Amino acid sequence: MQSRPLRRRCTHCHEGWQVKYQKKAFLDCLAQKLEISKEIYVKILKDYNGYPTNPLAQSEKRMEHLFDLAKMVYADSIEDEIGVRLLTGIAIGLGYSSKPQEIVRKALVIVAD
Repeated sequence: MQSRPLRRRCTHCHEGWQVKYQKKAFLDCLAQKLEISKEIYVKILKDYNGYPTNPLAQSEKRMEHLFDLAKMVYADSIEDEIGVRLLTGIAIGLGYSSKPQEIVRKALVIVAD
């Protein structure tokens, strides 16, 4: 009887799981800090398109929100690339359509200093 070769863990799939886990943990923390009830939070997760982000008109307010979220990502020790991906999506929702990744990376560097 021939033995089967051991299956190696797909690092891409593992990274995908890690990204999902860290995003979910961050969203859980954010919901708690914003005092969003569990019922509403579950509804938002199921139908996030039904809860659009309204970009702020004032650039200063958008920057404040982005820095607050960057501080949370940094404090929660979310890995760099995962944090950048997560914050980039939020930055786009806040109205940063031009080079959002660059803006996010700068925000994370400033917060880390």
